[in-house]
Formats: sequence, C-alpha cells, structure tokens
Amino acid sequence: MPLTTVLEKLPTKTRNSAAKPLVVGSPREAKPATEKPAVPYDSVDINIEVEGTYWTTVKFLEMLQTFPKMLAINEMSLRPSCTATTAASPKLNVQIAVKAVVTKGKSKSKAASKNKRGA
Repeated sequence: MPLTTVLEKLPTKTRNSAAKPLVVGSPREAKPATEKPAVPYDSVDINIEVEGTYWTTVKFLEMLQTFPKMLAINEMSLRPSCTATTAASPKLNVQIAVKAVVTKGKSKSKAASKNKRGA
C-alpha cells in the first residue's frame, strides 16, 4: 500500500468516530535517502488534528489501533477547544504526530523475472 493510500484511508477508517479529524497530512515532504541502509519499509510522518470530547477522542485512538497499517503515535497534545460551552464534556482540540509504516512492494520487473524462472 503506497503512503498516499495511508493518508487517504485514515479519515475513512476513523469516520465512525464522533471525533472529527480536522487535518490529516504530512508535515514535510519526504527527504531523499542519503546513505542509509536499505530497509524493507517506507515511513511517513503525519500530523492529525482532531476535535471532540475526551471520550470521542479515546474512541478515535482506539480506531487507530485497528488501522490496517502500523501507526506509531510519537507525540500527542490535548487542549480545551476555544469555544466556551457549559456542556458536561467540553470539546478538546487534539494534535497527534503519527509515523505510518508500510512495507515496500516488489517491483514489477522482479516479480516478472520470478514468474519467468518458475515457469
């Protein structure tokens, strides 16, 4: 699954949560690899901003646990929403820094040569 697909699926995977994702995106463009050993995965940093009550935020985080790709929450901050309410459960603004990890797919040329050898 390409990393762009992870960014597309994150809002749809968590849409049943009452917490509303406001922003889902990468904080910076991917930097070209500079002399790093080859790894079998790609990763991307994603910033998510969510607004909801404490319990809807908890439910949103639980839904992230069931996301089909590995997500690591690196940082999270919770702040009361700027809107003053007298509700029993005030709104929170939650910012989450996530790292998404996906395995690299085999290139078509490698898969084609493997099929030729097996035939």
